[in-house]
Amino acid sequence: MVTDVSAPTAGLALVGAAAIDIPTDGLRLLIVSCVIWTLGWILLFYFVRWIQPLWLKRLPKSSKAHEDNENWCARNVLGILHALFIAVIALPSFFALIDAPVEVKFAASPHFADCALDQSQVDAMPWNTPGRSVALVGLAFTTFTIADVFISVMYRLTILEPESCRGVDHLVHHAAFITVGLMIRSNCMLPYNAAILMSMEASTPFLNYCTLMMNRGKSYSCSTTVSGLIFFVVFMAIRIVLNTYGVIYLFMHSDIAMPAWVPESVCWFVLVAISAGAFVQYIWAVAVLRKCKEQWTTRDWPPLAQNRNEGARAVLGDARDPSAKAVPGSADSGSEESQANKQKGTRAPEEQVPTCFPTRCTIS
Repeated sequence: MVTDVSAPTAGLALVGAAAIDIPTDGLRLLIVSCVIWTLGWILLFYFVRWIQPLWLKRLPKSSKAHEDNENWCARNVLGILHALFIAVIALPSFFALIDAPVEVKFAASPHFADCALDQSQVDAMPWNTPGRSVALVGLAFTTFTIADVFISVMYRLTILEPESCRGVDHLVHHAAFITVGLMIRSNCMLPYNAAILMSMEASTPFLNYCTLMMNRGKSYSCSTTVSGLIFFVVFMAIRIVLNTYGVIYLFMHSDIAMPAWVPESVCWFVLVAISAGAFVQYIWAVAVLRKCKEQWTTRDWPPLAQNRNEGARAVLGDARDPSAKAVPGSADSGSEESQANKQKGTRAPEEQVPTCFPTRCTIS
């Protein structure tokens, strides 16, 4: 997979398929960094759980018991903090690399500790900072996923939500992301595609907020609805459109995408894994659209509910004495009270339909 670095790309000797005799370094420091970052995420989880009484007690109880579990809540807040950190760095890095030459978009650094470009890569130096930023968030994302597996298994979060997707498939999903993340980051390659993959985390804070607040009463229905709409738009824009573009772009330049020190079997594994990850996003998109449709069709919008009630009274008007009053406690009385509650837009807590439509699967 070695390409001819002739005159047009003479200054990019390590960009794309680098010369195979270039020595690499920093692997040991990278391993130490992985351990430190993983421990850091776990400590941050315990810190969030420790300060939880400062904010969780201010929230109303959820209609689902497991959503008041301190570990479950801390994990969702940790997920929001992690996704914000990743997105704030990955998105600007992606935009910085848009206009870069194709050889820079597939640059490969031999310095694995921080993925800084080699001094011989003179023409690529203007994009050294975005490349290192992508490497940083790649390390943060991969180690967070490792820490999340530990947290989920340690506190049995994989079985705490029987109706959600946080089960065995959740762990399989994480295992796949950890494998691909380690392969890309440990070889300091594919900065452009890595920036796209990391940018997908921009949708996660809105999903986690909905997951945390959607069953805590009507007072949060507006914020969860807005958050759900933002999640849907960002999900479709980045996880579907942009990610699909990234996969196609990668295959179009697969001949220069991987550095020469990467075995061909690993190259093919990464290509297949990234493609499979994009396919999974389409499966999630179907689930999101289905959930959106359910919320749209099952929610009792006040004007529609009033029209249905008026239509029902018109049909039953001849069969019921208008002057008759329902006996308190009777079935008719209960029915009328139920209709009155619906007209007012109120529901019993256990009957409330969440206004946030995203799937309950953890998307990362």
